[in-house]
Amino acid sequence: MFPNTPPPLDAVDTPSPRASAINWRRLAVGAILTATHLFHPSARAADPVSGVLEAEIRYSGKPTGTTEVVTMRPSPSLSTNILKVLEEDPRSLSAVSTLLFQGSPEEMLAARRELRLAWAPPPLPPPEVESATFNPIDQFIASKWKTAGLASAQQPPDLCSDPAFLRRIFLDLVGVIPTAGEVTEFLKDDSPTKRSALVEKLLNRRGDYAAHWATFWMEMLGGEGVLQPGRIAAGPPLQDWILSSLSRNQAYDLMVSQLIDPTLPGSPPGRPGSDSRSDAIHDAAWVARTFLGANVSCAACHDDREQPDWPQVRLLAFAGMFAETNIDFQIAGQNQASPVPAAFPIEIPGAPTSVPRGLEARVRRVAQLLVDPANPRFSRTLVNRLWKRFFGLALVEPSDDFQSGAPSRHPELLAWLADDFARHGFDLQRLIGLIVSSRTYQLQYDARLADSFDPENPALPRFYQSPSLRRLSTEQLLDSILVAANQRLETTQRAYRTVVSTPLRRALGAPAWRAPANAFRPPGTGLALPLELLNGSEFWQVILDSTLVKDLAAQPDPARGVDQLFQAALSRPPTPEELQASATFVSRSLSGETRPDASQMEVWFDDAPPPGATLSGSAGIESWTWGSPPTFPVLSGSKAHGQGGGGIQRQHYFSEASPPLPIGPEDILVVHVFIAQDDPPREIMMQWNDGSWDHRAFWGEDLIRLGQKDSPGRRAMGALPKSGQWVALEVPVRDVGIGGGNTLSGWSFDQLGGTVHWDKAGVIRVRAIPPEEPLRDLLWTLLASPEFQFIY
Repeated sequence: MFPNTPPPLDAVDTPSPRASAINWRRLAVGAILTATHLFHPSARAADPVSGVLEAEIRYSGKPTGTTEVVTMRPSPSLSTNILKVLEEDPRSLSAVSTLLFQGSPEEMLAARRELRLAWAPPPLPPPEVESATFNPIDQFIASKWKTAGLASAQQPPDLCSDPAFLRRIFLDLVGVIPTAGEVTEFLKDDSPTKRSALVEKLLNRRGDYAAHWATFWMEMLGGEGVLQPGRIAAGPPLQDWILSSLSRNQAYDLMVSQLIDPTLPGSPPGRPGSDSRSDAIHDAAWVARTFLGANVSCAACHDDREQPDWPQVRLLAFAGMFAETNIDFQIAGQNQASPVPAAFPIEIPGAPTSVPRGLEARVRRVAQLLVDPANPRFSRTLVNRLWKRFFGLALVEPSDDFQSGAPSRHPELLAWLADDFARHGFDLQRLIGLIVSSRTYQLQYDARLADSFDPENPALPRFYQSPSLRRLSTEQLLDSILVAANQRLETTQRAYRTVVSTPLRRALGAPAWRAPANAFRPPGTGLALPLELLNGSEFWQVILDSTLVKDLAAQPDPARGVDQLFQAALSRPPTPEELQASATFVSRSLSGETRPDASQMEVWFDDAPPPGATLSGSAGIESWTWGSPPTFPVLSGSKAHGQGGGGIQRQHYFSEASPPLPIGPEDILVVHVFIAQDDPPREIMMQWNDGSWDHRAFWGEDLIRLGQKDSPGRRAMGALPKSGQWVALEVPVRDVGIGGGNTLSGWSFDQLGGTVHWDKAGVIRVRAIPPEEPLRDLLWTLLASPEFQFIY
């Protein structure tokens, strides 16, 4: 009938493929349900016990046992065959009564689903293969390997490791990475069924499951804006409805029925259908794309040569199902011919083709035909979307455009999965569990075997010998960062709950503003993401507040927390090389080996002593000798200071400086010294006063016997500095027993013999590195790595 003209309103229904073996009791019950409640909602039925039901079924063909159903219409009387069945089996009468008059809408839909499955032609069974398989999915995939002559048919690709599976399944089912504790628990489990047990456990985390898949549904339904195509109110009302439906694992056909038919209990606010021609067309295009896998927006204005399956007349016929009356064919806003007869765009075996009167009845008919198990496109569209979600490439690409030019790479598998989905009550969690329990899903990532989709050559085969590399979604990344940093994720913290646009969210591909036109996110990112990870405050703030880092920093040896950081961020233990390098980095950072150099010193005194200081020495104030070039060498300022050694122990010092010099726990005391080449001393020493002079360091021979040897009161610092040049002498305050929080008010310069010149002195401020800092840096490195950003 298509693509040239829409089907006539009263076209003869397609005969059942199983007409030669009709179960009359099943057919009778199906006919009553179909006529009175499901395909003809305007019909009315009285109490069946009295024998009055508004239903009629007509048969054609002989003998009776091979007749075929051709029409079903409401009527004041019962068919003789139906009445005979009900009279012979009172249980059937009771069941019909319950379904028609006492069952809930959900029970009614489930009953129609069961009866209508008889009209769905069975798919081909899974092929027999010799390869290792976990379920029928693998049989279809392995069969293709054999047909194509791939090496994988003889030697199947390896399964992914336990850590890779653990991370993959957590992200795919609940949208976050596991905690370090969950990693340890899973890796220690040696049960052969631990993977399937984990799948079941995660699917039973209904709240986390619903929170993760809510974003998938919001995007699948066309966007996250204030108003969806189809006039289904978005925002919190739709989101709450999705969460509620998913947490209860509501059947997919019921969810879609509620979206389309607002008269069903539990429907979200709003509904498709309008008196507006443009709204009706948009509604039809939205339903076609979302639930039938047909991107037909262009057909709203013209025939599209790229989409021959959907000429404009087909979309206009479908749009008539969302309007009070049929839709006019227009060019430039002007009617060109009589209205296009309204029609559902898919031919469905055994389903009525007549179109009811009234907007509400037409929209309800759309819902009925859309979710009908015999509708071949409905289940396949959803299965195809889920396959793309888990494998990175759909069975039909593009995943929302089932055109004749985009055939399935595995049509038998797609048909089998769609049929299995329908025959198990459109159970979303069961379908998801079936896919992720397959060996195909659990294969290790191998870039050499991974498939790709080329829009210029869509017929390229896809064998699924390896999963495709998938980038974490905005919500997966933001939620997983919180789990890694804090080892928990509160429901109120999940990223899907906010629509606030931030630089990090935009860098990850989330739209800057939410509307149907830009709801779908790009497959890749540009330079904005690495820049945001390097410099962005949002990413760093989560790491800065990490409770995991704080807990690990409180341990006696923070470097021992490296293993837990790897499990928290990457869901695996570090390799020996990673462990050694990371532990060394943390230990070195905490030991101060990365402190600033002397060029960053804070000068306390140079050409003159500090304010308020009193000068003295071995010969009183005369011990201080100041000189300038050429008499004295000078490094800084205009002069240096020193004293004549005279071959004996001498000193010059100052004390009582005000204000005193504050000292930090990791600070380094520094002074610049010049030793005469022709008259070197045997030893030089410095002393500092923080209320006591018992803080000393010396170079050269140990001859100046002040303080206790090998203690902060007399700390050996090595040989004399090289003579004939300026040398910076550095002494960590902790080496000479000066604690953080103390202050210095005096400094002494001592020597035994020789000629020594001293210049600027002061302190190198080394900020005390808290244990959290290197652990934060390591966590940041892991979270910013490609291994964290992608699903392998």
